[in-house]
Amino acid sequence: MGRNKKITNIVLSDKEKFLINLSHQIRTPLYSISGLSEILQSSGLDEQQREYVSHINSAINTLSELVSSLLEFMQLENNTMKLKEDIFSIEDIISKIIQLHKPTIAEKGLKVNYFIDKEIPLKIRGDKGICQILINNIVNNAVKFTYSGNIEIRVNLLEDKLQSVTIEIKIQDTGIGMSKDALAKIFEKHRPQTNDYTESLMVPALGLQISQQLAELMNGVISAQSTEGKGSTFTIQLQLKKDLSKAPLKPNKVEEIFFNHLHLLLVEDNRLNQIVTQKILQLHGINVDVADNGKIAVEMLNQSSYEIILMDLQMPVMDGYATTQFIRQAMSAPLNKIPIIAYTAHAFRGEAEKCLATGMNDYISKPMNTDELMKKIAALVPSKTNIYSKSEAAQNFKEFKNDSIDLSYLHELSRGNLEFVSEVIEVFLKETPMEMQIGKVKLEEKNLDELYKIIHKLKPSYSLMGMHLASEAVLEIQYQCKNSRDMEKITDAFYRIQTALNKAIPQLELQLKRS
Repeated sequence: MGRNKKITNIVLSDKEKFLINLSHQIRTPLYSISGLSEILQSSGLDEQQREYVSHINSAINTLSELVSSLLEFMQLENNTMKLKEDIFSIEDIISKIIQLHKPTIAEKGLKVNYFIDKEIPLKIRGDKGICQILINNIVNNAVKFTYSGNIEIRVNLLEDKLQSVTIEIKIQDTGIGMSKDALAKIFEKHRPQTNDYTESLMVPALGLQISQQLAELMNGVISAQSTEGKGSTFTIQLQLKKDLSKAPLKPNKVEEIFFNHLHLLLVEDNRLNQIVTQKILQLHGINVDVADNGKIAVEMLNQSSYEIILMDLQMPVMDGYATTQFIRQAMSAPLNKIPIIAYTAHAFRGEAEKCLATGMNDYISKPMNTDELMKKIAALVPSKTNIYSKSEAAQNFKEFKNDSIDLSYLHELSRGNLEFVSEVIEVFLKETPMEMQIGKVKLEEKNLDELYKIIHKLKPSYSLMGMHLASEAVLEIQYQCKNSRDMEKITDAFYRIQTALNKAIPQLELQLKRS
């Protein structure tokens, strides 16, 4: 009948209930934004549009960090936070933090440098999440209050023992600095709100006083020096274990994961999340059915065959926990063994353990990291999984590049899903010639405003098909329509696009026959 583990009932305070609900209310729409942003990246954007989407993703990450920090704060307040022991690289943490703040750094024109003592082991053991929150909080502080100049991050080895190291992380900025009075108060717990330097230090660890608590939790210390008008230096000292295992850290290998005839049941009550998640999963070759709640999911399991379930936890009628327990305890084999991944807007430490105790196989929080989810699905259904390096994945699309077209980018966006590629090509072949016919009429009428709109609409499509000559001609028309309005140059560019399209169409039709 499957696992039948007892779930301990936890009595929550009003504050805990509030923060749990707040976490869910924020993460649910945040996931929708994140998913739509990912789908948008697969829609043939130009360079500037891709940059905008990158900034959107950075903002999503920042908001997600803030929500996580609210939960960390609650656990600190209730003395319920437990340290985890992860294997990680300190350089990896710092490089990711810098990447997170890259849009603001670029906007301000700041220079950010970091140095890591080569004597520090490549692999160390400790609570990666707390380390990241600590460092990110100080870096965020430096970026926020530095308007020119530079930020320097230095990680030095202070002590090297047989099984542990003590490291010192210094973050120095050329920002506005602090007065002696402000400096004396920055680590005070529950101090009244003021309008001084540290008033807005609420991201991502809800103030430097919380950072101090986190450092103390890891048997570390944090201190600060500052001169008003000249900048500040924050120093964190932590003792971390060495990782003495022989296996080296594997570099992150760029891989594309997609699936062969994998049938997944998505159990989710939010309509927008249903659409976004279904689209993302389909990009990886997954066939998706949707259930609005657990009761419907149980009915669908009895009617159709599925290899895996992606289960939201908070739903009406029958939530994720109750549904999982019903599947594991009340349904017969093989249904009671189906892999279940929890999929939730909650992100508490201990939530994963609760999911596993209920009978779920794995856990992922919203906003969902797509690559992480694909790896989790692949681990649970390896027989349905294909993993390729990007170059290998590209080879699955035969002769995708020639003088007329270059489908490399389209194939990369598809993540190896040939049906997706074919669908995009079919839409292009159906709609683009018709739009060009309308454009020809506007050109003959010398209606350059309408011609501009049509050409602008078609621009991403030509980029997506790798029609570089057409893309160059599009830029010429756009410039001429907005500036000198030279009809001779506009006409010449339009017919260059038409010539490129005429050459591309037979090649694209050939791709459809071969796919």
